[in-house]
Amino acid sequence: MPIDLRILVTGQFILDLVILGVLIVLGRLYFNRKAATADFQAAMNKAMTLIREMEELGESLEKILGEKRELINRLMTDLDTRLTKAQVISEEIKKIISMPIHGGGHSQKSNKKIAATRKLIETLQGQGLSKDDICKRLGLPSGELELIMKLNSSPDKSSKGTA
Repeated sequence: MPIDLRILVTGQFILDLVILGVLIVLGRLYFNRKAATADFQAAMNKAMTLIREMEELGESLEKILGEKRELINRLMTDLDTRLTKAQVISEEIKKIISMPIHGGGHSQKSNKKIAATRKLIETLQGQGLSKDDICKRLGLPSGELELIMKLNSSPDKSSKGTA
């Protein structure tokens, strides 16, 4: 029987070694999984940080784009004003060029110029522009604009009063 006991002890020792090996492998797998989980968590934290930074950049870009839009709108309004002034000046230059050099017809040309300015003021008022906007567009002082507007309304009042 001593032989059986030796075999039994040897078998038990081998079995203990196998169990120890399995425990070591399982321990390694557990710690590797824990490390992988920690790596995954670190990667997720980095991804979340990058997402927050991208959102902040997006907000900054949107703000900058809004400022650019406002600037473009102001420039377009200024350009439109200057274009209107240029058209008025162009018309005035055409009228001056077509005037005879001698004095004949000068008052008639001035009357046409005044009538054209009145018509333009009426058109701009019809478009809903304020007095200040009309002054800016036509390059007229506010007093002159008011005078022209009063002159525009005078014939209507005088014709109604005489009729």
